[in-house]
Amino acid sequence: MPVNVATTRLDVDEKTPPMVADEAAQVMLLYAASSKDLGDHRVEQAGSDIVFGSLTDRIGTAVRPDGGWWVSNAGWVIGDHTTLAIDTFASESRVGELLTALHAAQRQADRPNSALQLVLTHAHGDHANGAGMFEAAGATVFASAEAADELLSLGIQTFPTLISPPSWGAVAPPSAVTPLTGTTVFDLGGVEAEVTVLPSAAHTAGDVLVRLPAEGVLFAGDMVWGQVTPLAAVGSVTGWLAQMDTIARWPLTTVVPGHGNIGGAELIDSTRRYLDWIVTLAAEVLAGRPLDPAAIRARRATQEWRNWGCPERDVVNIPRAVADLSGDSFSLPAGLAALKDEYGGLLVLEP
Repeated sequence: MPVNVATTRLDVDEKTPPMVADEAAQVMLLYAASSKDLGDHRVEQAGSDIVFGSLTDRIGTAVRPDGGWWVSNAGWVIGDHTTLAIDTFASESRVGELLTALHAAQRQADRPNSALQLVLTHAHGDHANGAGMFEAAGATVFASAEAADELLSLGIQTFPTLISPPSWGAVAPPSAVTPLTGTTVFDLGGVEAEVTVLPSAAHTAGDVLVRLPAEGVLFAGDMVWGQVTPLAAVGSVTGWLAQMDTIARWPLTTVVPGHGNIGGAELIDSTRRYLDWIVTLAAEVLAGRPLDPAAIRARRATQEWRNWGCPERDVVNIPRAVADLSGDSFSLPAGLAALKDEYGGLLVLEP
């Protein structure tokens, strides 16, 4: 297998904030649904919002510009003997479009029979629900150990207490996921990809970055957002910020965020500024100045992200940061209840 494992880890000393057993259990109860439960929702969606593009003759992107709830990005890198895909989509129809475009790109590059590998940047369903379809297409699936465990133990994520059921289609979890640690160099033939597992919790407990050093390209997953409000409900805001310092040291010309439009290093900076703002508000709460949703909206209205999509995420990100700063436990059910109240009910989406 054309993968060389390096032992180098990111130079980050911060400890992983505890995503303790009760939080993991909350994720299981609130977010997960087994793939066998999806039979009633195998209705295909019409139309498409995916914009397929190329950064180079080897690097393709699949961007959904809206970038909102479960509207994510993916991509691929075509080497001489191996193609590396980065992330999938949530529903059968969208994953089918992604695979069709990827296979077309392989044929155009005269590499129709190259080995297929898939790296998942994390386990959330908008990025990982299609892993089983990629496996069925011949892919070997890679993820962090934490994401691999979540995928194989929880199955397809449909967030039934948060989302009004859309048309998921016949998505299913993969039968196997190869766990990664540290930094792994994928030698694809003529191009190398560095796949780095972050050493502490950030957006999730097991985030992965895919960097193409020679090309200056980063597939950032949900560590970076393209002018869409980030979500930290199952991660750590302070841990996320620590990892952003590391990412910012890399020489990059192009950043493909997990959600929103492609950009450059400015996307790293704007994501970090938003997270810094969340920590500032959390510190105010800990100082005895509570913030209700109306006050949060008023504060947001003065910020550069006032027009970013999904503003309702502020009301769950702030208590997540309060827990990070104080060391107290974080109630995921309470956070999601506040988010749903701010949104106005179950999320309605087109994954």
